[in-house]
Amino acid sequence: MYFGYLLREPLLIVYSAKAGLLDLEALTNFLATACPAITVVQFVAPAPLVYQAVIKPSGSSLPRLCYWAQAACNILGAAYAIQIGNGIVLGTNMFGLFFQIIYLVADHIIRNGNGRWLSFAVQIAAVLNTSLIISSLGSPVYFLGHGITACNIFLSAAPLGSVKMMLSSKKHSLSIGLTLLGLVSNALWTTFALVMTDLVLLFPSVLGFWLSIFQVLLLLWSNSLLPFDISVFLLLCGDTRETVLNEIVGKIDKQKTETSLAPTDCEMAIAG
Repeated sequence: MYFGYLLREPLLIVYSAKAGLLDLEALTNFLATACPAITVVQFVAPAPLVYQAVIKPSGSSLPRLCYWAQAACNILGAAYAIQIGNGIVLGTNMFGLFFQIIYLVADHIIRNGNGRWLSFAVQIAAVLNTSLIISSLGSPVYFLGHGITACNIFLSAAPLGSVKMMLSSKKHSLSIGLTLLGLVSNALWTTFALVMTDLVLLFPSVLGFWLSIFQVLLLLWSNSLLPFDISVFLLLCGDTRETVLNEIVGKIDKQKTETSLAPTDCEMAIAG
């Protein structure tokens, strides 16, 4: 119910536009510009961190699996755009594919040194572009749609790999900037998909929007900014009901203890 309620604003905007209360053409033009723009920012955002990892190796590798998943998503998205003739979606995905190649080459340099990185770049570019040609010529639209949805679910859920630790310790490893960027991006793409009545764009955007909301909840929870407890989500992480209840009760008892030990206004006045 709560996650469904969060879709109210995009639905109201689209309904108002299609009912004539808002300028539908102006809204479509705005979204056609804003959606690719914020997606381009998302593709470029990891570049400084990748650059630092290359020039100052710390022994830790880059999230190579996420780059491959994003590259696959870009290939499927570009193939879909070619089939329906959508230049905006095609350009955005080709730009993203270019940056995924760069990130994969950077990961290769970190793992293997500078040796043969150019050969690796040529090979990976050839493989990805061949996959794009095959996908755009021989893949049905419904297959592309399912593939895009699956890749987006993985990419949106990847930062939640340590959700159990975050819920238990209130310490997060999420990037605030990238999380908020993903939230805004998925909200815009959801609205654009509703305006265009494009289910292939809608499903992954809605799922990404919900997962981004959950990431924001984790950030707020980690900083004690939520008015309610979300420890119940530990049930989804494999914890038993008794363990979760004991943890919640323990937190409540701790808060009561801290409150009772805090000096009252009268005590502070007397002490002063």
